[in-house]
This record gives sequence, structure tokens and C-alpha cells, in this order.
Amino acid sequence: MLGRTGLGKRKSTGKGSFDVTGIDKCNLFEAIDNPNAFLSLSNFVPAPGDPTEGNYRVMVKYGKLGEEFALSKHPFKHPLLMIQAGSVFRVQGMVRAYYGYMIEDIAPAHPEVLQYALAFSVPVRLEA
Repeated sequence: MLGRTGLGKRKSTGKGSFDVTGIDKCNLFEAIDNPNAFLSLSNFVPAPGDPTEGNYRVMVKYGKLGEEFALSKHPFKHPLLMIQAGSVFRVQGMVRAYYGYMIEDIAPAHPEVLQYALAFSVPVRLEA
């Protein structure tokens, strides 16, 4: 259904729709020996306890509500400071599949709205 309705900023104009034509297993990232860091594949907000040592850039996301909330009197979310995709953080122990968390209380007029602020991670090995 997501492919038919689309996703992203201009989905209401027909952009962002897609078809899944096949799925292939990829083990590209399983070949990393002794990973000690992760590369973020998306913008995210670190959760308490997430790694803090790394190389990163920050951005401010000015989010808008979608669907029926976009037509309300208050269609905007609070600005949110996020770590940009492509950032690298050192980890102690195993690299997790994702980092970050879901942000609550992001839309003043709609307390039920959440902001997705998770990042899928790719294990990497940084040399000293």
C-alpha cells in the first residue's frame, strides 16, 4: 500500500510512489571483521545511551503533518535537531541494527503524532 500511496514531501502530487519488482538477499555488510563503529543510513535523534563519540553533522528538520492533519489549523511540527545520514559513531560491543528513537509531543495540536527519528546502521571498522 505504501508504494501505491507514495511517501515523502510531494506524495500528495503523485510523487514518491513505487513498485517492488523483487527482493534479493545481500550480505555486503556481514563481511566486516570486528566492527567498532556504525554508519548511519538516515537522519536520526540519538536515544539516551546511544554512542556519542564520532564524526557527524547536525541539521534542523522543519516537519509538516501529512494526511488529514495537513489540513488542520496547525499543520507544522516543532523544529527538531537531528544527526545527518552518513554520520559515523564508535561503539562498545556489538553494532545494533538501529539507533535513535521515536519523538513524542512533536505536533502541538496533535499529541498522538510521532516523529520517526531512527537510523538503520551499517557496521564499519575504524582504524585508530
